[in-house]
Amino acid sequence: MTAAANDPRDPFTRDLELPRGPARERVRVRSRRYELRGSEVRTLATVGAFRAVPESDLRDSNSERQGKRDRELIRLRELGLVRTMPHVVGQTRTAVVTLTDRGRAVLESARHDRDGQRAQAFHAGILKPRELAHDVRLYAAYLKSSND
Repeated sequence: MTAAANDPRDPFTRDLELPRGPARERVRVRSRRYELRGSEVRTLATVGAFRAVPESDLRDSNSERQGKRDRELIRLRELGLVRTMPHVVGQTRTAVVTLTDRGRAVLESARHDRDGQRAQAFHAGILKPRELAHDVRLYAAYLKSSND
């Protein structure tokens, strides 16, 4: 079993017709083309599902995989699919990752409803700055419950 087989980000990609494997595949959205691999799609979907995720929560405890995740996040920023902004969580300054409108468009264009049920919703940017402190804690809570 590969590490990705137990990736807690997988549920957010369930209804997406986007790359899932390690090789980059071409994805066309409107007039733009992107080459994405499954791990990048999982990051996009996770950030979009939770609206705002601290960059540190996207880190991996395995240093080899962590280097790869860091490079992927940089690449997603360079492609204009995510943005990172500073924020204070509790008393700790952190970088918060959100989808851009283009990142959301990539996910929405590949989303399909299953058996009449609405698929995962994805969000771009910060809608209500007052709720940001709450939003950035949700993914950590999700990770904790998925590991229990």
